[in-house]
Amino acid sequence: MVLTPNPNSLPSNLLDDYAGISPLSRLNYAPRLPEPNAKSIAPAEIIRPNAMMNAAFAKFFSQLWSVPPVFSPYIAAGYEDDANKLLQILDEIPTEPENDREVVDAWAKYTKLDKWYYTETR
Repeated sequence: MVLTPNPNSLPSNLLDDYAGISPLSRLNYAPRLPEPNAKSIAPAEIIRPNAMMNAAFAKFFSQLWSVPPVFSPYIAAGYEDDANKLLQILDEIPTEPENDREVVDAWAKYTKLDKWYYTETR
């Protein structure tokens, strides 16, 4: 499940004002069919962790694109500390692919999603 901004709530000139947003990223904001309310179809204990991870991604891209408003809604909703912690975890683990499971496990532990899956060693 991925929670995305409602494209109808975005200012119509947003993509024009931020030409640095790649064409693929622009597709995320293209009009699409309404999605069901996540809170009505997902267990309550995964809603906040999902928002925490979305906040981390939003903060990462807001810094990459130098567009702070991308992260602003998450600050207003109280997810700034969680985003910072998740990005800190990401920075502390080496980026080689063999460490991907460690990243997933660390994020899951922080967000308390670790009870929802298990990792098999290779």
